[in-house]
Amino acid sequence: MDEGKIEVYRKYGLNRISIGLQSANDEELRLLGRIHNYKDFLRTFESVKKAGFKNINIDLMSAIPNQTIESYEKTLREICSLQASHISSYSLIIEEGTNFYKRYKDKPPIDEDTDRKMYDLTKQILEEQGYNRYEISNYAKDGFECIHNKKYWQRKDYLGIGLGASSCINNKRFSNIRDLSKYIKNSKERLKLNSSKKENKIPNSDINKKPALKNINLSKNAYNKRSIKSKTCNNISMGRIWKRVT
Repeated sequence: MDEGKIEVYRKYGLNRISIGLQSANDEELRLLGRIHNYKDFLRTFESVKKAGFKNINIDLMSAIPNQTIESYEKTLREICSLQASHISSYSLIIEEGTNFYKRYKDKPPIDEDTDRKMYDLTKQILEEQGYNRYEISNYAKDGFECIHNKKYWQRKDYLGIGLGASSCINNKRFSNIRDLSKYIKNSKERLKLNSSKKENKIPNSDINKKPALKNINLSKNAYNKRSIKSKTCNNISMGRIWKRVT
């Protein structure tokens, strides 16, 4: 991600950037099939800060091939030292039909006990460093909780912009097309990006249900802690620009 694009994002009102790092260990990144390394990430992170972004998320992953509790702890502590406003850490889920499923369907790369220890370690270290867990895999400095994350659980409207982006408007879920060439063609021809979108109306029985989460702060006060100036899109995921093979 070059500095020119970052400046454009800032200029047009985007106020939150999420960077998909996954791991600070280059060998773990290679085994995940990522085409970036840790130095690439650091360059992007510094460019984002230089452009004036204060609300920055870093995505991490645990339970990935060849990862140990020690290497994961090193990644956590390394990222905490950067003082990003938000950190997300997700345990690897291997989906059927992927290359990873073919490779690990009979034996996951990490056993369940180690996976659980990594989950507990995440909470311990991030809370020690001043991050509050407000959702299962998401931690934030005070006032920097991700608004669209909360909207998922509160069943409120959210708009996804970009290739394959998902939205929920008026209790209908839909997503943009995932074919890059068609997406670009539609953009140039000013056709509707959702011409091939799939809609999934939320059942009436689900619309008024409250989030079934315990020990997670989804209170109205927490939600309204930080005002957002932009009235358009308040999040852009840079992690999508990197190759995914899992």
